[in-house]
Amino acid sequence: MSSSSLGDALQKAIGTQSKRKQLEMINEEMYRRFSVLRENRPLAIGTLDTLVAALPHFDAVVVKRALSQHCARLTYQKQLARGGKRFNLKGKPDGEITESEKQNAASIIQAAKPQAKVKAAAAAPAAEATPAVQGDAEQA
Repeated sequence: MSSSSLGDALQKAIGTQSKRKQLEMINEEMYRRFSVLRENRPLAIGTLDTLVAALPHFDAVVVKRALSQHCARLTYQKQLARGGKRFNLKGKPDGEITESEKQNAASIIQAAKPQAKVKAAAAAPAAEATPAVQGDAEQA
């Protein structure tokens, strides 16, 4: 069996998985292969095309979704807000973060702060109630 046939078979097998499962598989593969993603370093413009080419057995639409989710993370946005260099998938510098990109990332971080406070406030009563429930179970 040629490598092209093997690649086609792999792509067909992956294509039968749900989009959620494919997304999990892509995330696992891209974080395993590319340290620049694990380190949340600012990515070079055009990384999507490079990533799609590097992961040909996955649907490009799902690869795009995985990369979008990665870039939406606050840890990634914090790296952008610092400014500096962008990096390609090999970890080599490839471009600079513009001032407007820094400002956009900072505004995303600011917008997330109230949401984090709301989540923490909602979790606090649940956390306080949990030990009491466990204590009641231990007494029984």
